[in-house]
Amino acid sequence: MDTIYFLKNGKLYNRSSAALQICKGLKGGYPLLFAFYIIPKFLRDPFYNFIAKRRHKLRAGYCMMPLEEDRKYFLK
Repeated sequence: MDTIYFLKNGKLYNRSSAALQICKGLKGGYPLLFAFYIIPKFLRDPFYNFIAKRRHKLRAGYCMMPLEEDRKYFLK
């Protein structure tokens, strides 16, 4: 439960790549964030990790951890 994974067309993305792929499919200005995909993954992932560790402080109530009874629906 320490990162995000996104499966698209049989390809598995993780961390910053997953977040950017998800942004690409959203509405509004979010697809513009996909431009960051040109930055090498080894530079993007530390920034992703920084935000991921502080996500609850940035916006309380968002990105909450699943309840114990819901964890069975997530990959371990």
